[in-house]
Amino acid sequence: MPIVGIGSEIVECVRIGRLLDQFGIAFLNRVYTDREVQECQARIRPVEHYAARWAAKEAVLRAIGLGPGSGLARTWIEIRQESAAKSDVRLRGPAAEHAASRGIAKVLVSLAHCRSYATAHALAVSSAHTPPPV
Repeated sequence: MPIVGIGSEIVECVRIGRLLDQFGIAFLNRVYTDREVQECQARIRPVEHYAARWAAKEAVLRAIGLGPGSGLARTWIEIRQESAAKSDVRLRGPAAEHAASRGIAKVLVSLAHCRSYATAHALAVSSAHTPPPV
């Protein structure tokens, strides 16, 4: 699986907490899917999980070749927590179309957070197989 793009992001958790306090449900609806909201709200410190998903969405944008100012709705990118050690990226709508146009078959993501910061790294890969070196 050849690498098509990489992206990373770090965000202060307090910044996301302020946005939640200031804009509430409007912020959640603009950035997160219903599933993401449910997963984050089920956590002891949801702000850290929202921040990690924010970072992941920004990292995914970079990995698929779009910048944070692309105008793409963040809800077209969904970060699912499959297990304690694995997150999954689901692209929909324009995000999926853009990724497909670049030959991206899958986006891998890694998230981490503490009380102060959340970070994420994304790797966009194509399904094209390259022959092993001779």
